[in-house]
Amino acid sequence: MSDQPIQGSHAGSLEQAQRLQALGNWVDARAAYQALVADDPQCVPALLGLALSLAAQGQHEEALPYFKAAIDRESDRADVWCNLAISHQALRQSARAELAYLRSLAISPDAITWSNLGSLMTDLGRTDDAERCFRSALALDPNCASAYDNCGLLYCDLGRWEEAEAHFREAIRLAPSNTQAAFNLSQLVLALGRYDEGWALHEVRFAPGNRAGRPFMPHMPCPQWRGEPLAGKSLLVWLEQGLGDEIQFSRFIAEVKATGARKVSYVCHPALARLFASLDGIDTLVPFGDGTVNLAGHDYWCFTLSLPYGLHTDTPYGKQLFPYLATDAPARQTWQGRLPAGKLRVGLVWRGNPRHHNDSERSISALTALAPLWSVPGIDFISLQRGRGEDEARYALSSQPILALGHELADFADTAAIIEQLDLVITVDTAAAHLAGALGQQCWVLLPQHRPDWRWQTRGETTPWYPTMRLFRQTARSDWASVIDAIRAALLDWALTQQS
Repeated sequence: MSDQPIQGSHAGSLEQAQRLQALGNWVDARAAYQALVADDPQCVPALLGLALSLAAQGQHEEALPYFKAAIDRESDRADVWCNLAISHQALRQSARAELAYLRSLAISPDAITWSNLGSLMTDLGRTDDAERCFRSALALDPNCASAYDNCGLLYCDLGRWEEAEAHFREAIRLAPSNTQAAFNLSQLVLALGRYDEGWALHEVRFAPGNRAGRPFMPHMPCPQWRGEPLAGKSLLVWLEQGLGDEIQFSRFIAEVKATGARKVSYVCHPALARLFASLDGIDTLVPFGDGTVNLAGHDYWCFTLSLPYGLHTDTPYGKQLFPYLATDAPARQTWQGRLPAGKLRVGLVWRGNPRHHNDSERSISALTALAPLWSVPGIDFISLQRGRGEDEARYALSSQPILALGHELADFADTAAIIEQLDLVITVDTAAAHLAGALGQQCWVLLPQHRPDWRWQTRGETTPWYPTMRLFRQTARSDWASVIDAIRAALLDWALTQQS
């Protein structure tokens, strides 16, 4: 089996496209392959190259017809079937991905393909099948770093932490440039509470090969801070990842200032700017996109999530006292008249940002799932849900007694002003949980069984990040019903205590 030779002027064009592909210049490679396919729609190397270029840029839906066209011409190419499966998997078309992986393996057994199939089985919760796939991969190639890395993720899902760590470390030993395995190890080490080691490992998220958690690297006129002394120096802190991450790690700003830094500037998400005006240690606060920050006026810059690494802290909370965020009196007064009086006030958030990599696991699909809570007497429920799901509260049936305020919230300062006047917040793993914790308010967080964020650690009902928080964990994947039943029972006890 081999590609047919390309004749005439097309050969040079194909070589150029393949050279661009080898350099990782997917944009220009795509354009070159598109020209080749337009000229000869039957050219398998061009069809495959165009499909791979599209897939590499995350355009898996667009890549599918070109993979299939290549297969129609040469159906016995295991590599094409495998790459088709990868795109189906990225699109969460699991059944099609599985069939394509199996077709590839039937043509030519390969360790990487077995590893990929094992990863799919892991995502589907078919853990026994996944482990068999990884064993098959390692039987073919005992040095397959991908199989060790993916098997480490499986063992994390199964709570086999020591085996998971050993597999990640073996993947790194076999392929030191495998930054994905190093990132996965950082998540596990942090989840296990080994912060001094975890912060250092977490810095691998900057590496080009890391697919998850890699922040956008801004162009700065000063060096990135790696823990150098800041006495008399100025530091620019740059926003990173989600709103919850910013709220969680903003606690370290005061500690940075306490090192003797002459000036600390913070570029934050615009929705947090009004709230972050209450943070200690900030000399200049600039909403992202404002354009007024003087980048050249700083000695160093760093990402928000790199603050504990630069501070060499081995704790999750630094030296900042709680609460470390607050709202002003006018903001609280504005919302005071909108809140019900006479009963206990409980805020609710049941959905997160759909762009989050694990949102299908961490979010509750509908407000109706929380119906068991309505039976707890003496409580007024207030919806803090914004975006997707807020209309469920705005137009709720009379059987769902809830005051919808999410659609009226301009930013997180509004949300904070409401939370400070509530008795309790019940939320899935969203920014609302971090906000309630940073404000020192009572908060109950519902956590998924499948890959909860490392910050909630691996077990227990409490978290060192927030002393006023209680965690309710799924014991089976996707089983929110039992968690909500546990919340209802706890809510009954809590309400009796508060009302006595």
